[in-house]
Amino acid sequence: MAISTVVPEMAMLYAPFLFNDASEADFIYDNYLTDFYSELLIAKDFHLVSWYEIGFINIYGTEPILLPSEALGKRFRVGAGPAARFFAQSVGADVIPLGFADVVSSLQTGLISSGEQSVSLYARTGIASEAPHLTLTKHSFGISAIVASKTWWDGLSKQQQDWVTQSWPSVQKSRKAVRSESERDLKDGKSLGIVLHQLTPTERDQWREATKGVTSKLIQTIGGRSQEVFDLIQRAKIEYSSLQAQ
Repeated sequence: MAISTVVPEMAMLYAPFLFNDASEADFIYDNYLTDFYSELLIAKDFHLVSWYEIGFINIYGTEPILLPSEALGKRFRVGAGPAARFFAQSVGADVIPLGFADVVSSLQTGLISSGEQSVSLYARTGIASEAPHLTLTKHSFGISAIVASKTWWDGLSKQQQDWVTQSWPSVQKSRKAVRSESERDLKDGKSLGIVLHQLTPTERDQWREATKGVTSKLIQTIGGRSQEVFDLIQRAKIEYSSLQAQ
């Protein structure tokens, strides 16, 4: 989200239901989005060092929120960026923008009663004990970009560039680590006080239907090459589906 203040198209990556699952997202990032966003970042004098996965984002609450209709009027925390705000608005939630550091205290005081977060940033950060109900909507795919000044980067030797690159976990390692951690946290959910709510395909489709206008609103709001991002992802999804069918 910080990078999106300079490269607004970064916010498109948080559009709801952009990816069907992690494997599809991996394919699209590795084969399409990395090159595309590297180009966008270079234009703003940034070098993309690596992606760092956050994981699929879900809904938490002090009470269960299994369907979009149950989010109506809920005091829903959103972070920076338009995707989360538009998502919450689309289901009629009371949108409360807050920094991550203020989430736990705001749950304690009742300023908020719900929000969205990945498992890795929910389960062991104090949020779960205050808002124990976690609904696995998996509506957005969270990922961060590790970047460096392109001017500075170009002034490094090849060996120095390799040292910088290797000082960060590769995207493959971050994926494996975050997903393993999330699986452990969900498995240990009861001991962490989490009340886990799995959705049926029909229930998840209700979230998809309720938020279907968010992506077009994002494209219109962000502008730039955001339509290209969406179109590129749709082409990549077709290729991925074709490869899976072989």
